[in-house]
Amino acid sequence: MKRPKIGFFSLSCCGGCLMQTLLEEESFIKLGEIVDIVQFRLIKDSIPETEIDIAVIEGSIGSKEDRAKAEEIRKAAKQVIALGACAIEGGVQSKEGFLPLRKAIKIDWDIRGCPVDAGEFLQKIAALLVGQDISQRELSVCSECREKEFPCLINRGSICLGFLSYAGCGAACPSKGTWCLGCRGFMKESNKGMANEISGKNISHLMDFFGEEDGRD
Repeated sequence: MKRPKIGFFSLSCCGGCLMQTLLEEESFIKLGEIVDIVQFRLIKDSIPETEIDIAVIEGSIGSKEDRAKAEEIRKAAKQVIALGACAIEGGVQSKEGFLPLRKAIKIDWDIRGCPVDAGEFLQKIAALLVGQDISQRELSVCSECREKEFPCLINRGSICLGFLSYAGCGAACPSKGTWCLGCRGFMKESNKGMANEISGKNISHLMDFFGEEDGRD
């Protein structure tokens, strides 16, 4: 049976998301046993010469070279995954005009976070390989806090964007007493005015920290 071909690519970013995918070392090795990894930036950085099944791209569009590279990858790939906040929303560098991937090419799937969670990444890749839908569910970080019975930071008078932000991180920051920055992006129904009202503070500017809200046009 022919093994699926997967390529991992980087544009303008710190490289943290691809590095993060290696943390689940045993699982990543097992992935390599069922797919052909034809490209990984830490080994080589080039445009795929043949058609690949899945392209995983981290980073934002920061130059003409980035755009051209993204377009070439899109041509070669049957499916493209935007990996992390930079690829999905533009990242913190969006303040300097860097753009999310969707501004240059069609994106099929998102895997969110800054950086992404290695376990979630590998689970979604495995699901995609068997034809499952890996779309982000419309659940907030707040739902994870309630499930795990973490104390609400807003009720304690702190800023927190968890009630606006996509779940999936296990409420990593609130679990440590740190407010949610919204690194996974904001849900489709997120509202800046409501955010200010609920928090009792002007937090609209904080919603732009990682780039365009929830990756929408």
